[in-house]
Amino acid sequence: MVKAKAWFCFFLFSSFFHPVFACGQVRGYTPLMSWTEEQYGTTVPKFDEEHKNLFRFVNQLHRSIVENQERSIVKHNLDALVSYVVEHFRSEEEMMQAKGFEGYEAHKRSHDKFVETCVNLQEQFAAGQDDITLETMQYIKNWLDSHIPNTDRQYGPFLMGI
Repeated sequence: MVKAKAWFCFFLFSSFFHPVFACGQVRGYTPLMSWTEEQYGTTVPKFDEEHKNLFRFVNQLHRSIVENQERSIVKHNLDALVSYVVEHFRSEEEMMQAKGFEGYEAHKRSHDKFVETCVNLQEQFAAGQDDITLETMQYIKNWLDSHIPNTDRQYGPFLMGI
């Protein structure tokens, strides 16, 4: 009974000063994205590992938004995510070209459009003209939720010679 009262008091105190705690975030952060083989596996181990890293960057940015971290931290996390996205896309595109993947051009156009959106957002945020919001994070999640299972999985069997 004493523990329940202590928790209740802590919850009331915390939620008054920081609403995130009122949403069940007292003990930890709930990631926006979690990689699973079933949902995101491509059959290309290198790219599955890169996708896991990509999710870490997404979650790092998301966490900085959820926890209302300083703008400089959000900027750092956004910059890291965009940089990793560009690096990862280059990695995929190089292997697709090297192996002669037929869907390369369409895949690259999809990557280019997403990078353009991310870079525009990055520039607007750096200039103080826009914020990274939960809606922004949902857009990123939705794009990845669609792109990896529906587009990236197409290259898996070809690149692995299956």
